[in-house]
Amino acid sequence: MNLEKRSFNNKIKVVILVALSVVLMQFRIGIPIFPSFLDFDLSDIPIFFIGLTFSPILSVVAMGLKNILILFVMGSFTFGVGEVANFLMGSSFVFVASYVFHKSHTKKYVLSFLSGMVSLVLVSIILNYFVILPVYAKVLGVTIGNIIGEGNSILKFLVVTIVSYNVLKSILIFLPTIPIYNKYQKINSRSNS
Repeated sequence: MNLEKRSFNNKIKVVILVALSVVLMQFRIGIPIFPSFLDFDLSDIPIFFIGLTFSPILSVVAMGLKNILILFVMGSFTFGVGEVANFLMGSSFVFVASYVFHKSHTKKYVLSFLSGMVSLVLVSIILNYFVILPVYAKVLGVTIGNIIGEGNSILKFLVVTIVSYNVLKSILIFLPTIPIYNKYQKINSRSNS
């Protein structure tokens, strides 16, 4: 396959994966132990796959496209705050995890996963403390106490709720992506030989 055709095929694959990500975002589920604004979906799996297959930078671009499309398709009851948070948090995982994956000469999945998870947890604590929760409260016209639960300290909320949510989210992104990526690599290597 010539270089121009391969480049076109790769662009089509990325567009399809971003579209799949938008579709998967429609199937959000809430888990009762977490606040209602922390729901789970599988939309980051295709984005992480883009990072593993193509590049970490492309995964961040795809994460941005996904969130822009979500705004147009689903709208936003947070005036875009939730989508910005999704972009920043998701990008912190997919970029770091796929970057470590590409830099690791042995393509160590566990190192990639742990790096992405640590990045997601740290970024989520810092951004939620200084930016996301204060802006979210202002946009909704409530206090941070209304969001995190009256009587909770913000630090306790971040350590207990946000950290556990993001560890679980990292696992839910990582575990399905690796077998899909391995299968894709086998099919891709057969078609290129």
